[in-house]
Amino acid sequence: MKTKIIAAVMSVFFSASVLASDAGLKAAIAKCKTAVVVVIGYDKTGREKCQGTGFFVGPAGQIATNAHVVDEAEKIGIKTTDGKKYFLNKVISSDETADMFIFSVEGIASSPNYLRVSSGKAEEGDPVYVIGTPMGLEQTVSTGIVSGIRKKEGFGFYYQITAPISPGSSGSPVMNDSGQVIGIATMQFTEGQNLNFVMPSEKLTDIMTKNASITFEQWSEKGYSVVPSSEYGLLKLGERLYEKGKYKEAMYFANMLIKKNAGYAEAYNLMAECLTEEERRDDAYKYIKYAAKIGSKKESFHNSLGVRYADIDMDDLAAKEYYQEININPKNYMPYYNLAALYARNGMLDDAFAIIDKGIKVSENPSELYAKSGDIYMKNADSDIAFESYKKAVEMDPYNEDAYYGMGRIYVEDDDKQGAMDTYRTLSKISVNKADRLYMLIHQHF
Repeated sequence: MKTKIIAAVMSVFFSASVLASDAGLKAAIAKCKTAVVVVIGYDKTGREKCQGTGFFVGPAGQIATNAHVVDEAEKIGIKTTDGKKYFLNKVISSDETADMFIFSVEGIASSPNYLRVSSGKAEEGDPVYVIGTPMGLEQTVSTGIVSGIRKKEGFGFYYQITAPISPGSSGSPVMNDSGQVIGIATMQFTEGQNLNFVMPSEKLTDIMTKNASITFEQWSEKGYSVVPSSEYGLLKLGERLYEKGKYKEAMYFANMLIKKNAGYAEAYNLMAECLTEEERRDDAYKYIKYAAKIGSKKESFHNSLGVRYADIDMDDLAAKEYYQEININPKNYMPYYNLAALYARNGMLDDAFAIIDKGIKVSENPSELYAKSGDIYMKNADSDIAFESYKKAVEMDPYNEDAYYGMGRIYVEDDDKQGAMDTYRTLSKISVNKADRLYMLIHQHF
């Protein structure tokens, strides 16, 4: 019964691609396909760990993809349309803030059929098409339009498109009806719906003018190829280093940002995160207080402060910040999620489930709250109700990696190896890290 649920949910991934009917456009697509490659990430043993899409973007064999496609791998390779495989030679450039990564491979010194990058800005309603590798289906073409042009403070603009982007399509070229690249596909999800986002070509053009020429090992160790000049870029670089566990390096950039702009609240918040991990809690508290003083009106900031207070075991202050965030932005699911975790940690299960129920009714992403509910039920040995919570989570968002991981754990506990392996295969297409964790549980148990 439970195994069938995975198959049913997975059917969401395989919606048919819409192909262009115009003969000229078909010919352009056929030509562009030769420039698109599969990007493959390998682990230390040489096993394929992750997969995405890339494309030749210059005459000298330069290949562009998303930074997150290659970020967790030990070694990077590509597969071209003729089935040949090549391995990364040099990292040419990257922009981690825009999720862009350009590299060369051994054995390819020229690429005459590279894709041209558009110098103009697309407009809402413009037709687009994407060539990618969704769920491992190579050279899949999907079409749509530019459905929105969004702006983000400190970053600039990015596109939202209707053409579907599924796991494996990250890094795909998004092209206009002239066959020019208007951006690189990435993806995010809200309220169980596929919102397809595209980093604009102007970001790609900018990094194509730079040449770091470093090894992949150097890039992985540093976490970047070029130090960004913008405040937003410095912040995102610091956050990236923090996520990699490079706390001292992250603090270096947080401090650089504070010197550049003493009123940048997020920089103090990042410094507090790093100091907490370094077990310097008194120093962390000082930065938290200052961040609260100058950043109280920023979106989601009270939630971030709540996390920082929870990190240093100031649970009362954390709860106060979460409630303040809920009052300001009741549709933000994160304060409900974090408050439920805080209550559960302190044995207040009724309060935890009550805040989750409240959040499910009003938040923009109830899928995450169903997953958190499943986690709490799991910790309290009620796997049947936990499974139902995870099931609701993936029904609302078929890319919810936490929910799939929770379902996989339950299959393992129930000695259902088939169900666990089916979930692992699904999860491997969504989150390599979570899939690896589930595989270890399966391997240890069976």
